Amino acid sequence: MLSLINNLVEHVPFLKSYYLRNYSELRYNLFRANQLIPLIKFPRYVHFLITFDCNFGCKQCQVNANDREADLLTYEEITRVIREIRNAGVRHLIITGGEALVRDDVFDILRFAGDCGIPHITLATNGYLVERYRKELADVRIDRVVTSIDDVGEKNDAIRCKKGAFERSLKALEIFKEIGVPSREINTTVFPDNISSMKDLAKYVAASSATNWIMGTLIPMGRANTIQERYFTDEEFTRLFTLIKELRRTLPVELLSHTGYLKNYCEDITSEPFFCRAGIETCSINPDGNVLPCNIVNDDRFSQGNVREKSFQAIWKDGFKEIRNPQLPDDCNKCQFLAACRGGCWGYRVISERYCYMNFCT
Repeated sequence: MLSLINNLVEHVPFLKSYYLRNYSELRYNLFRANQLIPLIKFPRYVHFLITFDCNFGCKQCQVNANDREADLLTYEEITRVIREIRNAGVRHLIITGGEALVRDDVFDILRFAGDCGIPHITLATNGYLVERYRKELADVRIDRVVTSIDDVGEKNDAIRCKKGAFERSLKALEIFKEIGVPSREINTTVFPDNISSMKDLAKYVAASSATNWIMGTLIPMGRANTIQERYFTDEEFTRLFTLIKELRRTLPVELLSHTGYLKNYCEDITSEPFFCRAGIETCSINPDGNVLPCNIVNDDRFSQGNVREKSFQAIWKDGFKEIRNPQLPDDCNKCQFLAACRGGCWGYRVISERYCYMNFCT
């Protein structure tokens, strides 16, 4: 239904203008109306972290991989939850970590997700182990793969604290193409230290087996909280947005959707208008079973329940009340762009002062 609406307004100029000015409010109202007359299944997206373990040591890791202990959900518990997710009508399941491929039963988990009828399965991986597990990966259904590359060559390896990470990630994309994964995405975290490398990285992206490229900025969570000097100023954000606009002339690149409402930049650097899906269209499940509003804020203070104690459907139905009915700052309630923004990214709003870009998005 959402794709039909988007296609309709794209070809009717006066509808498109209204739609863009009120997009977030319209999407939110669709969710509220759907609670009364269910026409669309919610949530649409679930991120499932199956481990906190990782074979990398990325300095900007938002989940503190390798530095957290967890009473991991067993294979039996995970498959039960995946079945509940399927029954709830979830269309997109993202299997991630940590590094998902370090978990021994990851291929059994992926196979179960495909066999039980999840429509769209994504695997997020740093790519380092893909060549080793090529046969196992070819034997399961993966519709989309996401891997991270943050710079070129040894500079990327230094950021990700793993020698050979750059070459292995590019090789992984080749392998995923060869085994028939249709969507192959590169994610890049951009910060003041590496923004000058993005045009060089663009040459590698263009020559790679990636089908799309997503750029995002540092998320002030986990280990990233210790490197404040990597956060962008207003001027650096403007530089990034201008860079993406330029690169989009020749590459399928865009800004990560969680960044926020960017006014006139939205159509230039993103593929769809901004809408924060946290607790409305998406949620995230941690390796220990805690259910969080989204994959941006991996902090158990915001847990809405645990799948060991309640069903996924019950947590989705009974939780997320403060997120679905937020108390927005006064500046937001007075803003002329409230209907397009609705307070920006929930995650950034609760963990950072950076959630509004109106002072430089003219």
